[in-house]
Formats: sequence, structure tokens, C-alpha cells
Amino acid sequence: MVQAVERLMSRTLHSIPATSDAQEAAERMAQEGIGSLLVTREGDYVGIVTEGDIMRKAVARRMDLRKVPVEEVMSVPLLCIEAKKSTVDALDLMEAHRVRHLVVTRAGEVRGMLSIRDLLRAFYMEQSAMGF
Repeated sequence: MVQAVERLMSRTLHSIPATSDAQEAAERMAQEGIGSLLVTREGDYVGIVTEGDIMRKAVARRMDLRKVPVEEVMSVPLLCIEAKKSTVDALDLMEAHRVRHLVVTRAGEVRGMLSIRDLLRAFYMEQSAMGF
């Protein structure tokens, strides 16, 4: 059954200031059991930093994470999907852009986050309910 992304999204928004360092971002993600943080500047969301961003853009280059501002490794622009769009639309967008996280919006305002983990959990629950 195809669902709207708003039914699966996380409504808790985790964020970090753009000037924070990558070490702090990595620690926050580990502590909170999440794979991304929205990046803020002056109260606005300006990007997203993911575990993959930190690995590919800093760790793989042997950078000192305590000296790398999040804004240097974040991904921009934010990839957004409207809350009423389907999970199929979300998967298509994730695949097209090779990302694992989408910002969910309603009327242009950020309302939540959707991760590939959210979609997999829904798929698993659906398959379990069908007896597979």
C-alpha cells in the first residue's frame, strides 16, 4: 500500500549551527541514533550534514573534525518533498539524487524528515502484515 510521506516522517527536527565543527555533528548523530542533522544559519535551514558527508568529505581526507566547520561538509541545497507525496515519489527522489534523507515540507515550511530507514521500516511492517 502506497502511503503519504507525512505518515512516515519524523516530526522531530535535529539541527546544528553551520559554524559548529564536524566532530560535534558526528557526536550528536551517534548520541541521538540518527544519520543526519539539518544545518542552520540565523534560524534558517541552509543544508544538511550526514554521516556520509563527514566520512567522504572530512574523514577520508584525514581532516581534523574539530577544525572542520559543518558548513564545509554539508550538502546543499536541501532536497525537499511535499508531505502529501507518496513513498514511491520519495524513493524516486532519493534514488535520483543518491541521498538517504529528505526534508518534508507542507506549503513550503519544513515539517519533518524522512529517511530511507523510515521507508524500509514501513516496507517491513507491510510485508509482515501480509505474512511474508
